Amino acid sequence: LPLLVCCSTRVVLVRMRYDCITRLSQEERAFHYVLTHATPGNPESILETFDLWCRKVEFSSNIGPKKVLELGSHCGYSTVSIARALPLGARLYSVEMDARIAAIAEKVIQVSHDLWGTTELAEGSLQSSHIGTVEH
Repeated sequence: LPLLVCCSTRVVLVRMRYDCITRLSQEERAFHYVLTHATPGNPESILETFDLWCRKVEFSSNIGPKKVLELGSHCGYSTVSIARALPLGARLYSVEMDARIAAIAEKVIQVSHDLWGTTELAEGSLQSSHIGTVEH
């Protein structure tokens, strides 16, 4: 554990130093790298360039969404599809207005077992759902 804390502290300090020197945030530096190294119009090239930047340039592993909001679950199909593509530690919040579809989607999520801890489904409108306030 002390080695892990030491390494993560070093990463934060190095990142803060880069922020001060370049006057750009980590996200801005990644964006500039992708603009100058990726093939425009090629999503695979863009993702590969982000991955290369994370591995070789700034040694970052936290590129990717932390929270994703899905509006409409399409009976759970899109919920499972999005959730399986999320990076480790990310969370999917899904809002489904139709109670019948929400019930089906919840069962589909339960059947997929490994997604239950990363996905939160709420029934109703975004205003009435209180999503993010209740954990499963």
